[in-house]
Amino acid sequence: MMGERLADDTVSLFQGLAYTLPIIVTAFLLYPIQLILGPMYAKYFGLPLATIATVILAARLFDAITDPLIGYFSDRHRAQIGTRKPWVVVGGIGLIVSSYYLFVPPDNVSAAYFLAWYFAFYLAWTIVDIPHLAWGGELSTSGHEKTKIYSLRAACVFFGLVLYTLLPMLPFFEGKGFTPETLKWSVLASAVVIIPALIICVKFAPNGRPSVKLEKESLRIILSAIFKNRPLIILIAGYFFIGIAGGMYLSMTYIFADAYLGIGEKLPLIFAVSIFLGLLTTLTVYKLSSVVGKVHIYGIAVIASILALLGMALLVPGPDALIPFIGLTALFTCGNATMVAIVPSLLSDASDYGTWKFRADRTATYFASYTILVKACFAIGSSFGFAVAGWYGLDAAASTHSEGSVFGLHLAAIYIPALMFTLSLPFVVMTPLNARRHGIIQRHIASRLQRSEKSHETESPPLVPTVAVQS
Repeated sequence: MMGERLADDTVSLFQGLAYTLPIIVTAFLLYPIQLILGPMYAKYFGLPLATIATVILAARLFDAITDPLIGYFSDRHRAQIGTRKPWVVVGGIGLIVSSYYLFVPPDNVSAAYFLAWYFAFYLAWTIVDIPHLAWGGELSTSGHEKTKIYSLRAACVFFGLVLYTLLPMLPFFEGKGFTPETLKWSVLASAVVIIPALIICVKFAPNGRPSVKLEKESLRIILSAIFKNRPLIILIAGYFFIGIAGGMYLSMTYIFADAYLGIGEKLPLIFAVSIFLGLLTTLTVYKLSSVVGKVHIYGIAVIASILALLGMALLVPGPDALIPFIGLTALFTCGNATMVAIVPSLLSDASDYGTWKFRADRTATYFASYTILVKACFAIGSSFGFAVAGWYGLDAAASTHSEGSVFGLHLAAIYIPALMFTLSLPFVVMTPLNARRHGIIQRHIASRLQRSEKSHETESPPLVPTVAVQS
């Protein structure tokens, strides 16, 4: 039956694709936001790097309020109606509206305009992303099956990214790379695709396992459930460094390739190749994790990212940098793709630990704490990267650069991100939940749900009123 969970606790490929389909569109829109929108507002619309950095940081402070609220209300709403689908629909439509105004700004765009629509975009993305991430972990109780689901989700993320990188290569863009024109057409294409994607998702994706209802909630209880969840805290601590590293590197990639290496027009090709390889990587994570284990795969991905950054430090400007930059970008992207598939699966395991320990299903709340971290660290990293580069006098529109500005660019794009990735490794090693421990937790949760259902059956009032017999 549509919308119900399969009895054998597995999700078919068709159901999995229905669940992940809207993520192709959200990734297609998120890619320019995270990677090229800031530099393009600086290059084409005249906003200073310092202003862009301030807007990005302010938006993350806004997320610190909205993310936990979306997680909390999504958990409460699912406990009442049994699904998270309405959140995905509302957020998906909101993404299209906010993207249009952000990607197609008026002439003489102001910082206030950029700030308002940047806020609106991330609010809509939060409404989609947190419930959708939590929903994926609820489609199955098996840790291995969850990895399959999140690997498929990661594949859809990278498929959306591949589509965006191919967009500038269409003939009518005349090989000009990423421009305001490509931004405009990307949001128009997304508007056409999003409605059928949402319809398929709502109609055919399962709702997921039953929810452990939240009987009593307060800020103290919620915070206790977060900070006393040891697997969650270890995962978040490690991703704190990874998020800052990723934010710094990704926000500076466009400038590093365009203003320093001089291969900016080749960026669509570079990104298309690397992201396609990242897509292929997501399709192997599920199989590799069953052999090696999720935690080991996670560690390998971090090490690959460090090696890629260190290799980029050796590049010198000119056409000869193109091939090695493609290879190193691909290595970094494959590491990132692995983390996109593995980390949500590990987080879902930590959420199950919280459900078992605190006797309440706060999956979206746990994912909200993760997404706050991801977005906050990306914003901190992006803002810090722009600030460091600006401090050393880097001009994104200049064709020549001083020795000091080149050092500042390397510091922001390579040296500090490599250090941050290295600092995350001890927390990756400390990740406590493996397949055996997670299986024990799931059995305890299932047993508790069965006892709860039997208790409700025995406590339900009889259909026919009883009459007291007087002696």
